[in-house]
Amino acid sequence: MIQFDGFKQQLLAAKPVFAQLQAAFDLENGKKEIAELEEKSADPNFWNDLAASQKTLNRIKQLKDNPWKDIETKYP
Repeated sequence: MIQFDGFKQQLLAAKPVFAQLQAAFDLENGKKEIAELEEKSADPNFWNDLAASQKTLNRIKQLKDNPWKDIETKYP
């Protein structure tokens, strides 16, 4: 149990660093951009321009694959 408490204290001490990482990676705007792009991809005419649709899907994937996107849930 002592070891667990030590790890918990280390995570709590690192919380300001996590906040800085969130700001650096602009995670809030990334979430908004994902929502906007997913809404755009639901449009019935989305696939009319194959190049643009692929670019949109690639951007969604890039934003979702961000390793820092869930930092606030992994290290509250």
